[in-house]
Amino acid sequence: MTASEELYHLFCEYVEVYNKALDKNQQRFPFKQIFQSAHTHDSGKVIAVHIINKSNQIKNYAVSLKNGHIVSCPIDISRFMSNQRHWDIELHKIKNVIKQRDAYINNPAKLDWEWMYDNNSSRH
Repeated sequence: MTASEELYHLFCEYVEVYNKALDKNQQRFPFKQIFQSAHTHDSGKVIAVHIINKSNQIKNYAVSLKNGHIVSCPIDISRFMSNQRHWDIELHKIKNVIKQRDAYINNPAKLDWEWMYDNNSSRH
């Protein structure tokens, strides 16, 4: 597996933690209201994801909400406008979430959901 493929695999695992947290907690307050709001307002909207490693952007992906789940895919960053919704995430945080997936699935408040509703999220 190439480094690029490995990184995409990690990102997909990371997104899967979010989806499992959504599935497990979709009826719990306040997650039910947060997820319903995001699904109503943002379903199908694409959010550019910039993976950062030691202050350098190393890869770009995109996520969107479809049918109550987060869908990820590689993107051509040149298609995105500078004011497009985006989310910066550090690689070590992705690895930490994957490593401790059960803790994040059981307590989704530990996950960063800001990107879901912030128009110009730039979170690290």
